[in-house]
Amino acid sequence: DKGFSFDTELLLLARESGAKFEEVPIRWVDTEKGDTAVSLLQDVPRMTRGLLEQRERHALRVLERNPWSFSNRLWLLTMPVLKRVVDIFGIGCAG
Repeated sequence: DKGFSFDTELLLLARESGAKFEEVPIRWVDTEKGDTAVSLLQDVPRMTRGLLEQRERHALRVLERNPWSFSNRLWLLTMPVLKRVVDIFGIGCAG
């Protein structure tokens, strides 16, 4: 994904490869009202679909290693429905 969800996929792939993570505190500073690059109507459906696609790829990788993984089979069965719901609610917005 080349959008907002690339970092979540990077974290997922790192976790799958056995990487360890530590929490690091940061100082968050809010921007001025209206000064954001994120559009709820355009970006949220696209980000949601991106996360679903990441989960689908993860399930496929797990099934390659363990064909008996019931939870990942269930994810793959429901994935087309979940993607369609996101597409319907993001009509004209999801890319």
